[in-house]
Amino acid sequence: MWGQTTAGFIAGLPLAFVSVALLASPLPFEFKTKFVLTVVLGLPMYCVTITAAFTAVRGLHAWAWMLLANAVCAGLLFSAVQLGWYGLPEGF
Repeated sequence: MWGQTTAGFIAGLPLAFVSVALLASPLPFEFKTKFVLTVVLGLPMYCVTITAAFTAVRGLHAWAWMLLANAVCAGLLFSAVQLGWYGLPEGF
């Protein structure tokens, strides 16, 4: 149970915000609007990721799935930024 809890709280935070940023990337808004949308919707998504960690059988499984999901979402967001979908301002 401690493994699931730590996986949800530690690995769930970046997963929540990266997944919301990934969902906001194709929207036709400027960067500031997408950033605010990511911050506002990231907190409820954080609750979802914490809850999802408890669906795993053991703590090791929760950590494995959370880290895999983090890697996939971060890779997709990096690709979206490189393709220009996220619209970062100059200097980033």
